[in-house]
Amino acid sequence: MEIELVKKYIKALDFSKVIDQYNVRASMSANLNKLIDEGRINEYAELAVGVHDAGGNYSAREHQLGPKFSLLAPPSQFLR
Repeated sequence: MEIELVKKYIKALDFSKVIDQYNVRASMSANLNKLIDEGRINEYAELAVGVHDAGGNYSAREHQLGPKFSLLAPPSQFLR
């Protein structure tokens, strides 16, 4: 990729949105770690596959994988 094209893309970024998205993801990561540390496996698993909150896993939520996982096994089995 040409350096000028890279500069164009960087210039077009709204860094306040980038920072906001980073903060959302950092908070979600902390929440996921807390759930696993507290042994709240079902809540962790549902969040990790985006069942109730896309922030846990944007790709899984986008492709609606949470409900598909739920059909295969209960959330407590996701980590086995």
